[in-house]
Amino acid sequence: MVFGIGMIVVPELIRQAFSFLVFAARDTIQYRFSAPAVGYVTLVHAALGAVMFGWGAALLLVLLGPFRRGSRKG
Repeated sequence: MVFGIGMIVVPELIRQAFSFLVFAARDTIQYRFSAPAVGYVTLVHAALGAVMFGWGAALLLVLLGPFRRGSRKG
């Protein structure tokens, strides 16, 4: 969940991390691609971050609810 929020709150840091993982240089995405492409990458990262946070919240609710009680019905 923390990484998902990080993708939304600090998109530049996450974009630099992914750029380093893929291109072995942290500013490659920023300088190699056009401004609209960088904007699209930022949008996709934000959408994926929201999905990751949502899945994490759902799993947390299951763990703290039915799983903790040992209930199979929910």
